[in-house]
Order: sequence, then structure tokens, then C-alpha cells
Amino acid sequence: MKAMSGNLGRLSMIKLVVFDVDGVFTDGRTWQDANGAWRRYFSVRDTMGIRALRKAGTRVAVVTTDSVFFGALDNQIPKFLDALTEYALSLKAAGTIKQPDFVVTPEMRAELFRRMRARGITVDEKTFEAARTLIDRQLGYLVARYVFGEPAEFARRLHDDPGVAAALKLTTGATTPQQLLQRASSR
Repeated sequence: MKAMSGNLGRLSMIKLVVFDVDGVFTDGRTWQDANGAWRRYFSVRDTMGIRALRKAGTRVAVVTTDSVFFGALDNQIPKFLDALTEYALSLKAAGTIKQPDFVVTPEMRAELFRRMRARGITVDEKTFEAARTLIDRQLGYLVARYVFGEPAEFARRLHDDPGVAAALKLTTGATTPQQLLQRASSR
């Protein structure tokens, strides 16, 4: 515990930290939504570091170039991640999610938005709705992890990964390695 308080003391000397989203809040993976827009995977595990910085009095800024939703969240990303986690855990406790391939419903999305508002998050409904695909996936991944375990989350991520989808499409019907190589080289 003494080491932790020493680290917090050193953090208090830092006045502002600016993060780029790529490679900091993401692991570099992207996916393509139904409209063809490229999106990023975000990790809820980054919340603790941001909280430690804020507890030490450090201002935190997140830079993103192509995500309107996360740009609108700005310094409220930790609150969003908290709302997301809180809601996923409440769904686990309620026992209402029965299958790992569940669908995120409009009601679930509305409840997440309500919880965001309760935390003081000021993103408007239009921006939230425009990010529906991103929100559905992030909520789906987190609920799958808490209710069914990390393998279920991983399976959902694989299902949504455009690279995996392209590989599966390429391999479907190929009966030999030569056929697979021929298909791959013709692309």
C-alpha cells in the first residue's frame, strides 16, 4: 500500500496527459460496421489508469480522429466504461442473458444510455444512436465476458472481425491446400 501512495504522489506532479486512442485504448484491431465504416476495439481495462491519474489531480485528454462518439465523450470515457461495466454486471446478476450469441436490443441500448446520463455523461441521443453498432458490439463483448467468460467474448470478437470473416469465406468449399492458395492468389 505504501508503494501505491508513493506512485500517486509522483502522479500529482503531472498536470495533463494526452492519449492517442490507437494503441493506447485500443489494441490496434479494427472492424467494419454494416455501413462500411471502420471502427476500433476499445478495452474497458484502461479505466483504472485514467482514474489513478484523475485521483492525483491530472487532467486527461483523449485524441481521436475518426470516432464521433468517442470524440463526443471526450474526458467522459472512464464514466462511459464504468456505465458499460456496471450494466454488463447487472445483466449477469439478473440472469436474463441465456446464450452467448444474444442480440443487444434497443431496450438494452436505452438502458445503457440511461445509466450514462445518471453518471453525468453529456453525449446527445443523436450521437449515441449514430454509434449504435459500436455500442452494441462493446456492450455485447462485455456482457459475454461477464456472463459466459472470456472464451465467449473472444468468440463474439472473432465473429465480428472482418479479417476472420474474409478468411472463412475464402476457405469455404476449398478441399485442398492448393485450392485455398489458388483462391488467395486470385484476390
